[in-house]
Amino acid sequence: MQNIIIYPASQSQLAEIKSILERKQIRFDLIQETISEKLEDWQVKMIEEGLSDIENGKMVASADVHKKALALCQKA
Repeated sequence: MQNIIIYPASQSQLAEIKSILERKQIRFDLIQETISEKLEDWQVKMIEEGLSDIENGKMVASADVHKKALALCQKA
């Protein structure tokens, strides 16, 4: 059996879809959309290192990074 994922654009659309499914006695689950997927261990480690760097003042301005990147690209 296949499943259908529906993305209502508003609360009123969601309410209408729920009402139709309930009337038709179609089983459904409501799932809160989140962006928190399971991260790989290496991703968690990199995030933690980045946060630690920020806490320890180890940051570089974006403009400085762009300058260094431009210089590297011009050497190539």
